[in-house]
Parts: sequence; C-alpha cells; structure tokens
Amino acid sequence: MTQHKAEYTLRTLTSLFRELGLAWKLFLDEQVPIWTKAVPLLSLVYLIWPVDLLSDPILGLGQLDDLMVLLLGLKLFISLCPEEIVQKYRRGQATSSLPAKEEIVETSYRVLDEQEHPQGQ
Repeated sequence: MTQHKAEYTLRTLTSLFRELGLAWKLFLDEQVPIWTKAVPLLSLVYLIWPVDLLSDPILGLGQLDDLMVLLLGLKLFISLCPEEIVQKYRRGQATSSLPAKEEIVETSYRVLDEQEHPQGQ
C-alpha cells in the first residue's frame, strides 16, 4: 500500500513540474495573448494580497487557499492558451529561437587588418 502511495505521489509531483514547465514556455511564447498571461500574474498577486479566502493564522489551512489559487491559476492559464500551441509544447515540437536546420548557412570568414588593406585602395 505504501509503495502505491509513493508511486502516486511521485507521478503527481512529476506531473506538476511538467505542467509548471509547460506554463513557463507558454508564458514566454509570443503567440499566447497578453490577457491570457494575466492569469498566472493575478494568481501570484493573490499570494501577496493581504486578504485571503481562509485565514492564515490557522497553520496549514491558511496556506491551503494559496496553494489552491496557484494550482487553479495554472490549470486555467493552460486551458485558456490556444490548443495548438499547448499541444506543440506537450509533444516537444515547439520551435526554438534558433533557425531550423534547413535555414542554417555554413560559411567561413576572414578578418582583414586596415594596415594590410587600407580603405579606398
């Protein structure tokens, strides 16, 4: 029984970190609308806002609403992003800032000193 619980916890944490990574990539993607990017920012603002849904003096319970808002904000942000962009990142096929291999031109160059080749000659 404890092995199943440990496996479940490991899967849950792995899934959470995967979703956090996905959310970070989506947040940096220029194709995701700015209004959508406001969702994770508003979730973070809730953490520093002095008013909570559950009072913080109750140890553990007060932090539970903060965690809930962060997790719901994460899920909401990913669900509001364009589906094709989300799927592209989930499949690992997102384009990076580097050009595609077909677009790379290999070449060579040499540096000329002005003493060897003065301008105008």
